[in-house]
Amino acid sequence: MMRTAQPPPEPSRSGETCARRFAGVERNDPFTQAVRALCERRAAAKPATNAMNTESSRRPAARPPQPSTPSSGASPSATRSGPSDARAADAADAVELLQHEIKLPSLPSVLLELYEVAEDPRSSATDMAAVVSRDPGLAALLLRMVNSAFYGFPRRIDTVPRAVAVIGQRQLAMLATGGVVARIFGETPAETIRLETFWRHSVGVGILARTLARRLRLNDPERHFVAGLLHDIGRLALCSVAPERVRAALAESRRRAIPLRQAESQAAGIDHAAFGSMLLRKWNLPFSLALAVLRHHDPTREDAREEAAVVHVADWLMKALHPALEDEFLLPPLAEGAWERVGLPLSDLPSIAEDVDASLAATLSALRSGAA
Repeated sequence: MMRTAQPPPEPSRSGETCARRFAGVERNDPFTQAVRALCERRAAAKPATNAMNTESSRRPAARPPQPSTPSSGASPSATRSGPSDARAADAADAVELLQHEIKLPSLPSVLLELYEVAEDPRSSATDMAAVVSRDPGLAALLLRMVNSAFYGFPRRIDTVPRAVAVIGQRQLAMLATGGVVARIFGETPAETIRLETFWRHSVGVGILARTLARRLRLNDPERHFVAGLLHDIGRLALCSVAPERVRAALAESRRRAIPLRQAESQAAGIDHAAFGSMLLRKWNLPFSLALAVLRHHDPTREDAREEAAVVHVADWLMKALHPALEDEFLLPPLAEGAWERVGLPLSDLPSIAEDVDASLAATLSALRSGAA
């Protein structure tokens, strides 16, 4: 008895979605090929948690985002396309934006004191704990963090001095930075950014950056976590200072299918990476942190350091593994040579993805509780 030939299986919906999201990415690159295959497996295994929301998945395919080409010697954050004279009249001056102290509060003095203590070779865990204890909310946040899946310590840590002794003074100061900034930007206009998806992405980038740093055996993995956590802090700052310009940038980005940072430069005179970096320096936070934020889209520039490449790859991976933001349905291009600069084998990708899956919810909960 002859069997009736079966038609070939139709492509899975998750596979179609992945194909559309990777439309603007270099297809012949082994790294992006491996990530796409991983995303397809994850989407097929967990469609409810990894598929895009219905509105985004039904959106007509847009043109892949085109990276801007800065002129020689010009900062990419200041690059503009088309005639600039008319736009220059409407563009906000970056320094003027940073002077809006009423809308953009300063850092609490406790954080600056923490950095002073952490940098003092004569200080002890008791000195650090004394500073943290003056801010009960910060103390509670740090204890939640060290007892979460982010660290996975086998025994509960109940006191700040013990937390300092276990993770170190500099690392604790870095964690405090992330918690304090999350509290500062507790509210922004809902029409410009969704805080839940923003922090979910930012925390995931921080976890991935820390994971990459630990696997590379780099110093201060928590510094990479905070660089990842704050890589898009300029977006929140721009939403707080100039929400109308952010709305214009979002509309222009969607209308022309261009990268958001390019639209920000045209609408506000500066993109979120440059604005976030300027804000961190205004707050007297470490220069290495500000530089990582500034160059997280341009990790191959001459002045970029290793942190920028780590954060760039972590940012791209998080967008691929956990798509959340509607304005970034299409994956942006990965900077050429970024994964090679990180220098990890492709076989590490599945376990790297598992790391962020394992601790994302707990870390997000700890930070968002501290921001409430």
